[in-house]
Amino acid sequence: LLRAAARGAGPAEVGAAPGPAGAGADAVPALDGPGPAPDAARPPARRRGRLRQLLAEARANGAARYAVTAILTAQIVMVAIMTMTPVHIAHHGGSITVVGLTISLHVAGMFALAPLVGLLADRFGHRAAVGGGVLILLASLLLAALRPDSTAGIVVSLILLGVGWSFVNVSASALFSAVITDRSRASSQGGIDALANLCGASAALAAGPLMAVSSFSVLSLLAILALVPLAVLTVRAPRRSASADRARPA
Repeated sequence: LLRAAARGAGPAEVGAAPGPAGAGADAVPALDGPGPAPDAARPPARRRGRLRQLLAEARANGAARYAVTAILTAQIVMVAIMTMTPVHIAHHGGSITVVGLTISLHVAGMFALAPLVGLLADRFGHRAAVGGGVLILLASLLLAALRPDSTAGIVVSLILLGVGWSFVNVSASALFSAVITDRSRASSQGGIDALANLCGASAALAAGPLMAVSSFSVLSLLAILALVPLAVLTVRAPRRSASADRARPA
């Protein structure tokens, strides 16, 4: 009976049968239509690692190198001082309340003014904003080095440290994004984030032993030395208009 039914069925009925073996009229248009592009069947090529992409951009692009240097320098200086400040305050008899207030104000300085920093970078140029951040960081470190026994001085120093970091980080990050190619922007920015976190962790690890064998003032002076290369690069950088700083490559 099944064989007879199959022989009696018309082409349309057989073609309408579901499943791979019954591919018929409904499947014909798909076969006749355009197939997938030849490249679609190939596995995607492995993308270069983020750090490799970042290094490639830095080698080929002077403005990108400057931005990377600024971001990493600010991260190293900020983390080295920030992590040792609670220890320093505690060693001088400061309460946990003072420590908490100091760090809270420091974090507020890092992020609260970020929109204003962005506006200033757009108005005056990224490098000028980075230079302003370097000056604020320098003021913070000098205050910490000269007034290490003053609780009020340390609190103000930490606020300035956060604000200076914000100026450098926001402005240099915007510059980096503006001068690299669209193709590598996401990978390169991921790479610089990873590298900044690595540098910050290394600075925190080194700051403890350095302060243990010296003092908070000496640590602050060492942080000033770490700022010198960035300050020199900022002063010697070629003058560029704000519009050129903001321009993105096609």
